[in-house]
Amino acid sequence: MGFLGICSGKLYAQDFKPGLLKFENEIWVPVSGKNTLPANDAVTGILSINPDTAIITTLKNGLYSFSNNGIYDLGSVNNTIFKNERIYAATAVNKDWMALATNNNGVYITDFRGNIIQSFSQTEGLQNNNVLSIFSDSQRNLWLGLDNGIDLITYNSSIKQIKPLLQDGSGYTALLHDNRLFLGTSNGLFSVPVQSLPDMSFSKGSFTAVNNTKGQTWGLARINNQLLLGHHEGAFAIKNNDAIPISPDKGFWNFVPLANSFPSGSMVAGGYTGLTIFDYVNGQFIQSKVISGFHESSRFVVLDNDSNIWVSHPYHGVFKIVPNEAGSYSTFAYSTTKGSPLY
Repeated sequence: MGFLGICSGKLYAQDFKPGLLKFENEIWVPVSGKNTLPANDAVTGILSINPDTAIITTLKNGLYSFSNNGIYDLGSVNNTIFKNERIYAATAVNKDWMALATNNNGVYITDFRGNIIQSFSQTEGLQNNNVLSIFSDSQRNLWLGLDNGIDLITYNSSIKQIKPLLQDGSGYTALLHDNRLFLGTSNGLFSVPVQSLPDMSFSKGSFTAVNNTKGQTWGLARINNQLLLGHHEGAFAIKNNDAIPISPDKGFWNFVPLANSFPSGSMVAGGYTGLTIFDYVNGQFIQSKVISGFHESSRFVVLDNDSNIWVSHPYHGVFKIVPNEAGSYSTFAYSTTKGSPLY
């Protein structure tokens, strides 16, 4: 016996001599119609598409269509892949998709024509690529029985995990800009094109390093449709996957526009040693001045409705920087003995 399972409320079994059998009227009978299942190849799953049609998965020969007319090769363009990877088990993901557990390359999510929608392997975080069994629970999470261990894919969750093939390092910031996803890490800034799909997590691509960003990144901001990077080495504008310096100073955390209008005529940047004002001139940000008299590291910066700049420091408290009519600024400190409650 090669297989035993239920599909559309009916019990099926595979015997390698007579082929696929259905339990009917208390006896096992061969399924009706033509049967093109290859001899000596195990059936590994039967998944219902509708009351009259199902998909049969086999270990070595890919996918087959099963209906009242019989069993036929599905003719999937990916059958060569499925034959090579060996389908060990299958389960429905939703009314349109199924999950195929393979011997060599983890799990494929496909439609019922065998078109690959998504895949999960060691690259995406599985412990190994040999998936012997698969189960979809009531919340449509996928449980995988591996060659060594158990994995859970929270497939129905709106929160997705990104595992880019980058150098080892910590992630600090992320932003979508001009159909690219930018990730700021302790090793630099990286980007990847994002495909136009209903679910961005289905997008495929390889991250590339943004030029001139090696080292510690801190923050990304989009102001006046320009992408700005706060970096240990300074402040940068990102254009065509290149980082262009916009300040001669080192160490910037963040950028905040100083007006709600578009485009904003100026912005403030929080740095290692205080705050810097940039003016927007001829389509680019130009450093205007450093706010004098304030030298605290400004990692957390917000602007209130009265154009006051607020800075939170983890040890020194909260600071309010008030603009004056003459273009200067006055600083007021709200210190706490154990640091800022806003940290």
